[in-house]
Amino acid sequence: MKRNRAEVDRLCRSGGRLDGADLAGLDLSCMDLAGVSLRGASLAGADLRGTDLSEADLCNADLRGARLRVARLCRARMVGTSLVDADAFMADFDGADLRNADLGRASLRETAMRGAILWGARLDDADLRMSDLSGADLRGTQLVRARLGHARMVAADLKMADLSGAKLEGAALSRCDLRRARLSGCCLQGADLTGADLRGATLRSTDLRGAVIAGIRLTGADLSGTRFSTGSLTAVMAGSVLLSSEATIEDEGVQPLLLRSMA
Repeated sequence: MKRNRAEVDRLCRSGGRLDGADLAGLDLSCMDLAGVSLRGASLAGADLRGTDLSEADLCNADLRGARLRVARLCRARMVGTSLVDADAFMADFDGADLRNADLGRASLRETAMRGAILWGARLDDADLRMSDLSGADLRGTQLVRARLGHARMVAADLKMADLSGAKLEGAALSRCDLRRARLSGCCLQGADLTGADLRGATLRSTDLRGAVIAGIRLTGADLSGTRFSTGSLTAVMAGSVLLSSEATIEDEGVQPLLLRSMA
């Protein structure tokens, strides 16, 4: 049964549940839905701008195309939730559980996702520029072609994540766990990878020019066609980076230098 805003407000005030409710397309902006159970609810295209959904249960809910700008979803339970094409600019997902959620093509610019659980989630083609994913659990997450320019991902767990073709220019990735991650065709120009663990990662044709790579671990990584800038040459030659395949040192006006396996 289709609900309206007044019914939603009344149910929430009386401690009612909205599991499976049809709320598609409704204007629920700026409402207090904190802690409300919306499991399996249809919120496709709903207006949730500025709405407080902190600690709400949105597991398996349909939020495709929903407007979530500046919404509060901290510690929300969103396992298996669909957020495809959602607009969540500057939304707060701190500590949210987004396991196996689908956020493909979602607009997540400047969102807060600190400590969020996103393992197994799909974020292909999502816009996460300038977002904060510090300490987030992104194991096995799909981030193919995602835009993560200047995102903050300090100490995030990205083991076995697929970031093929992602844009990570200027991103803060210090102390990230990227073991066995797929980063082929990634742009990491100017990124900070200080102390990152990339053992066994695939970095074919990855662009690392201008990246800070002090102390990174690359044992067993595939660096075929990877490009470093002359600024990274000192770290490479000093042995703080172990090259296990061919890579290229290049910069404007400088003849490219091919580095072969040191094994």
